[in-house]
Amino acid sequence: MTELDYYHPLQADALDWHRSLGMAALALGFARVGWRIAGRRDYPPPLAELRQWEVWSSRAAHWTLFALLLLVPASGYMISTSAGAGIPVFGWFEVPALWALKDFRDFFESAHWWMAYGMTALAAIHAGAALKHHFADKNDALRRMI
Repeated sequence: MTELDYYHPLQADALDWHRSLGMAALALGFARVGWRIAGRRDYPPPLAELRQWEVWSSRAAHWTLFALLLLVPASGYMISTSAGAGIPVFGWFEVPALWALKDFRDFFESAHWWMAYGMTALAAIHAGAALKHHFADKNDALRRMI
């Protein structure tokens, strides 16, 4: 989508879909984080055989992913509403702009880009660690995650 220029026929549709999916991701992110904060532990405790740094790293990765689950779409919301216009979601309704922050648009664009790629990298590292536990350590971490 970022490679499409302003006059490309798919640019507007791609941006509308990106914004709509971002708002859906933000709503689901709030639901997921709320579920976790409410104490709904939907995954088992760490394996006893894990080293302390592995347990800490896993927890840090989870909480960082939870934060990014909210911050990435929230920064996208800030970009899209920086001029004061709302975001139409799949043509069903519009999420209103809460405030117009034109002066901060560049900051939010940069933050959105870096956090999105950071979240992707962290998810890949986390998946790689799960595969390492499965294939190298031969423990049940991956099976328990699934």
